Amino acid sequence: MAKAAVNFIDIKPLVRDVSELKQEMHQVHNKVDTISDDLSVAKDDLAQLNRQFQEFMKDRIRAEALSQATTELVRVRQEIEKEFGEYGQVRKTMLGVLQATDLALVKKTTISNVSEELMISTPKYWLAPCLIAVAAWINNDRDLADRAIREALRRDEERTALTMALICRRNMRTDTCYEWLNIYFSHINAGNFTAGCYTFIDAYINGVFGPDTKHLCSDYVDKWLGQIKTGGPGFEEAQTECWKDFCVARTSSHDKVYRNLQAHVDNFDAIKNYTDRVYSSYDLVQEFKDIEDATVDLEQIKQDVDDNLVEVINNYAVEEVRLRDEEYCFAKVKESNGNIRYPEVKKALLAERARTQNEKLSLAEQMVKSILNKDEASLSEKKTAISFLKPYINHGYTKYLEETKPAFPESIQLTLNDYMVTIYKDSDADELKSAYKQYLHETKAQEVENRKQTKGKTNMYITIVCGVLALASIVLQPIFTPLLLGLTAFFGYKFYQTYVNPTIFLNKMDEKYGQLEAAGCDVIDACVAEWNTINEKVSEFETQGQKYLAS
Repeated sequence: MAKAAVNFIDIKPLVRDVSELKQEMHQVHNKVDTISDDLSVAKDDLAQLNRQFQEFMKDRIRAEALSQATTELVRVRQEIEKEFGEYGQVRKTMLGVLQATDLALVKKTTISNVSEELMISTPKYWLAPCLIAVAAWINNDRDLADRAIREALRRDEERTALTMALICRRNMRTDTCYEWLNIYFSHINAGNFTAGCYTFIDAYINGVFGPDTKHLCSDYVDKWLGQIKTGGPGFEEAQTECWKDFCVARTSSHDKVYRNLQAHVDNFDAIKNYTDRVYSSYDLVQEFKDIEDATVDLEQIKQDVDDNLVEVINNYAVEEVRLRDEEYCFAKVKESNGNIRYPEVKKALLAERARTQNEKLSLAEQMVKSILNKDEASLSEKKTAISFLKPYINHGYTKYLEETKPAFPESIQLTLNDYMVTIYKDSDADELKSAYKQYLHETKAQEVENRKQTKGKTNMYITIVCGVLALASIVLQPIFTPLLLGLTAFFGYKFYQTYVNPTIFLNKMDEKYGQLEAAGCDVIDACVAEWNTINEKVSEFETQGQKYLAS
């Protein structure tokens, strides 16, 4: 009975409980999924919020930088106006006076009154007494002009001398101009020559300042030229190497001239290295000739000199630089709408200034630079540089040509089907082809004989072996008999073609060597023609070509 009772236990409640538990677990899973989705959304929202916060901070920092730059820019400009406002007025007045005297549109008394007022308000500025001196000259007040000049020289001798020299040039006062140039040149170091200094040298050489009848400046120029010629240890070698490298950089390839030689000649590189330079020399010579024959534009040189005068006048005084740097940096921050920071701009400005100050070029280096950089210098500056550097340019050009000349061969060799063809200057192509044909004839005869001795006998032996095996197979293995008979017939036919009746074989050999002969003769003709052309060009260049780049 107990066993029967066990058999009939009601498990429906248990099933119902399990079902309910399953539903609850499903609900839990759904809630977990919902929470996971909510967490994912929250994570995305948090990331977006973080991005927005970062953007907000960037905008805030940018706005603060912009606001600070705007405020500081106003402050700096007010300070500049307070401390150096008259400096700017002096610069503008000086340029205005120069223009007014050119056009004769302003009264002398007006110029004098304005100049004296500015002199009083700028007791340290070197340009103010220069302005007084110019005004005094206009009014023919020599005593005032002399006193003003002495004061200007005391404040800044170099810039005063240059300014007065350029002003005198504008007014055709040649002797006075050279007196000022003499003072200015005395401050110039040949080892640290600016582009502006070289412009003045070019103008002097081309007579823009007028004739130096008293030789006030020629001594300085001669001294600089002497320093160029001596140049210190290794100077001449460095200059020679510089101009050799210049020529190498302008060497163009002329592969079209010797296409067949390039394809077949063993020592082609030695030919190319020298021949390319010979062909390129004509363009090099023409480049320098165009510069030397160019007409100097004196009006352009005068304009360049006047531009330098304006630059000298407009340059800030040393005591202004700190505030002007601040103005520049804050203005850059404002222009960028706060995207760049003041320290970044200041660092870049100082780095560029340091680079410029450290980039010291000698007079010789300025001359080299004017020739090498096609667009940065005028033709007159290039012409002046060539006239000074001529010996070194020509030495470099000579080294450029002589460097590869020793390797240029007297003869060339090309290999055609294992036959070495040697071509000398003025070699007869027919003789070379005849020798090549004889070589092919002998090679063909040798190959035919070798084929008879090797292939013919080999085919004969194979035919005999296959025949014997075919006979044996009739008794031992008849299934192989047809195959062995076929091999016997095949090799027997090959033996017949090669040894007994070689007509077909010989025809193939004739065709093969006929093609080799035709192709080889074409190569010989082409190489001889190109080699002769090259030798004619080289001979013409070495006897009649330009030996110097700078004449």
